[in-house]
Amino acid sequence: MNYFTKNLFIIILLPLIFSASSAQVVVTSRSYALIFPRSGDGFAANIIRVEKDSLVVFTNDYKYIAKKDVAKLILRPNKESGKGFTLGSILGIYAMNYWLGTASGQPGAFLWNEPYGSKYSSSTIGSSSLIVGGIALLGVVVGGGLGYLFEGGDANAEVMYLFGSAPEIQEAQWAKLQDAIDHKATHGKWHLTIAGSIIFPEVSNAYLNQITEAGYSTNTFGSSRFNFFGGSSSNGSDNLAAYQNLQIPTDFNWLRSISLSYSVSDEIQAGLCYALLGQPSFVYSKQSQLQDSTGGFSTGTAIVGQRLDGKGYYATAGYYKYFGKNDDLEVLLSAGLGLAKINFDLNGQFDFNSSLGFNTNQQNNVSVHKTYFSAMISAGLSYYLYDSFSIGVKTDYFYVGTSSARGMPFVSLHDQDLNFSTADIGFTIGLHF
Repeated sequence: MNYFTKNLFIIILLPLIFSASSAQVVVTSRSYALIFPRSGDGFAANIIRVEKDSLVVFTNDYKYIAKKDVAKLILRPNKESGKGFTLGSILGIYAMNYWLGTASGQPGAFLWNEPYGSKYSSSTIGSSSLIVGGIALLGVVVGGGLGYLFEGGDANAEVMYLFGSAPEIQEAQWAKLQDAIDHKATHGKWHLTIAGSIIFPEVSNAYLNQITEAGYSTNTFGSSRFNFFGGSSSNGSDNLAAYQNLQIPTDFNWLRSISLSYSVSDEIQAGLCYALLGQPSFVYSKQSQLQDSTGGFSTGTAIVGQRLDGKGYYATAGYYKYFGKNDDLEVLLSAGLGLAKINFDLNGQFDFNSSLGFNTNQQNNVSVHKTYFSAMISAGLSYYLYDSFSIGVKTDYFYVGTSSARGMPFVSLHDQDLNFSTADIGFTIGLHF
C-alpha cells in the first residue's frame, strides 16, 4: 500500500483510540453505595448481592436489609482502571505494524518479509524477532500513552435508584441494580470491526510453484536489479515497470477487511463490508549462460512478474449470540452479497544476448480486469475486554469467480486456470457504540 494510504489510515485510528479509551464506570469490589432507609439515617456500605427479598451489604460486618425498608440507593462505581492504556496499546500495536511492518507496492497491507519472514523470498534474510518486538514496543509507548492521556470519565459518577413508586417500578429498579452489581454487558448497537488475516492465495501459489520449479529467484526485488525495469534498460522491458517499488510480502494481510454493522434485534445484525481481495505480488528472474563455438558467452535472462489486486463490496446480514458469565463472549455468523473488482496482470520477458551480436527480446502479458458478482461467509468468536471494545478470531471465504490465462513457454509458464476466490483466518478488533 502507498505511503499516503498508510498515513491516512493511521490518522483515522487516532479518534478511535480516543473513543474506545473514554472510561466507562462499572461496579467493582471497591464500589460502594449510600443507602437511605425509609426511617433513620443513611449510611455507606459495599453491596455484596441482591437477593429475592433482601439486600446483602458489608460495613463493619455483613448485614441483611429488607428491600421493603429501602427508600433510595445511590451507587457510586469506580471507572475501569487502565482502560485507556490497554486499548491504546492494542490499537497502537496494530497501527505500528500497519505503518512500519507492511510491504510497499503490494495490493493490500501484506506484512513485509524482512521483519516477519516469507515463503516468497529465496534470500537468507529471514524474520527478526528483535524488529517485530521493537515495532510492538513502539505501539505500546505511542498508543498506550495516547490512550492514557485520552482516558476520561468521572471516578465519582453516581447512579440513583428510587424505591418509593409502584411495585412494578420498584421491581424494575431492583433489576437494574442487580445488572449493575453483576456488570451485565451493555453492548452498543453499532459495531466497527477491523480484521487482519493470513490468506490462502490460490493464484499466487500456482505461479509461485511454477517459477520456483523453473529455477527462478527473488533477487530482482533488490535495488541493484532495477536496471531490468522501465526506462533504465535499453532492452525495452516497460511491461515490468510496475514492479519497481515492490517489496517481498508475507501471506498475512494486516488489513483484510473493515465492516460496519447494526444490531437490528437481539440476535440479528445488518451492515456493510469492504474487503481487500488482492494476493501477494512478486517478480522473479533467472539468468543462464552458454559458451558458443567462438569461446564467447551467450546470456539469457527471464523475468516474470505477477500482480493481483482486488476489492470487494458487500451488504451483510449476521446472526450473533452473547454468552459467558457477563455476556463477554460473542459468536457471529454472517454472510454477504456484493461485487468484487479484480485486476490481474501477468508479465513475462526474455532477453537473449549473444557474443556473436545476435540479440532478441520477447515480451508478453495476460490481463484480467473485470467486476464479478461476489459472495462471502464468515464465522467469528470475540471476547469483550470492555463493553465498547473486543478482540477475537475469524475465518472468511470470499467467492469471486474464475478466469483463464494462456501460457508463456519462453519464461516457463503454462496455461493456468485462475480462481480469484480466497479463504482466510485471522484476528479482529471491534469497537462498539
